[in-house]
Amino acid sequence: MSPVVIALLILQTNGQSSIFKTTVPRPTGKNGYEEYVRAAEIVTSPECSFMMNYDPKSPAPPQADEETPSDKFKNLQKTYQRILGKTPLQISRLLYKDFGRALELVRIGNAKPIFPTRPITMETLFPEYSAFKRLVKYGVMCSDSMIADGRTGEAAKVLVDLFTMAKNIQRDTLTGLLVGISCESILMASIQNHMEHFSEVDWKYLESSAREFLSSANPIPQIMLTELSFLDPLKKEPKEALLSFLNDDNSSQRAKGVIAKLQTMSKAEASDLVQDAITEIKTYSQLVIRTMDAPESEWGNVPDLTNASDATWLGQQLQPDYRNVLGAYARIRTQLRILKLHSLVQMYRWHWNELPKSLEIITDPKERFDPLSQFEFMFEIKGSGYRIYSKGSKTTGEIELIYRRNNPPETPLDIPPLP
Repeated sequence: MSPVVIALLILQTNGQSSIFKTTVPRPTGKNGYEEYVRAAEIVTSPECSFMMNYDPKSPAPPQADEETPSDKFKNLQKTYQRILGKTPLQISRLLYKDFGRALELVRIGNAKPIFPTRPITMETLFPEYSAFKRLVKYGVMCSDSMIADGRTGEAAKVLVDLFTMAKNIQRDTLTGLLVGISCESILMASIQNHMEHFSEVDWKYLESSAREFLSSANPIPQIMLTELSFLDPLKKEPKEALLSFLNDDNSSQRAKGVIAKLQTMSKAEASDLVQDAITEIKTYSQLVIRTMDAPESEWGNVPDLTNASDATWLGQQLQPDYRNVLGAYARIRTQLRILKLHSLVQMYRWHWNELPKSLEIITDPKERFDPLSQFEFMFEIKGSGYRIYSKGSKTTGEIELIYRRNNPPETPLDIPPLP
């Protein structure tokens, strides 16, 4: 670990407001999101971050500079001495022992209603999102140590608790949706890596959890309303706001042309243009929602608005491209269906001490059907192991629990793998 990274770990809490104080200005004790933020703050502490980033093969002691508070540096020195010479597994055990309260808070948060902790506007910052992703990585490290110690049921519970949190943070903003999907991908990979370790009871729990997650409401319509509300400031000072927005990226000829027109417009004319653009956005939103009523194989095919007016062009600049968003959401739903099938295969294996010859033995046609590819899920036995995957679509390629994009993009709608 470099001295620069160590210094940043220390400065995370030096002279700055905590994540909790920044994101939860008025705690209620009744909002599960508050518990998520408290949990995330625990694992972003300098000591926890140091342990998570520490590489036993290349041990590096903390190094201070003139801006490093002496007490925080001493704490990191003590942490370093505790983990020096220990293996990754031993460090993971210490991480759970020292900071396991974070996972308890996630579980407490899951049992409460979830709602925004402050008003959400275009200017709202979300420092908790990166911390949530770190919390998931922390939970995976802890579950690894639990599995190594034979506590597979606890590990499965930790992963499902974090999956529930990842689902719950997707409700309000587009960024929250994508961060949540990224967290789910990390958890899927952990399950894949421990496929042979979970018990029959664990797989039954994972299968029922996958069913529950698949039945959860689609958050995208609500997110689109939130994103639309971000445009309210444009209505107050339409000309100034649009010029400011367009001047941030005026490289295209179309942008330069619209800017030139705006500069000659009255406030009333600019207001009309904004209102027309918002109308175009609402029309596009309805197209997206109707697309989600179709099979998931069609989710990447949201049609473009064909009107060539300035209002349509502005509407396209002021909103995200939801085709990629729908593609990412369809992909994680496909992975949940694959998890469900893995669970059924593994339960069969425990009962019969062999793999099923085909998915037909353990599933009905509806469970085998893949809405994304419009084919049945693929099941291949390879030696003593097996593979389950979706053929995906031309924009995703094949999909497994661990998603890897092997082929180059085939269309402008290509959906990159999330980190």
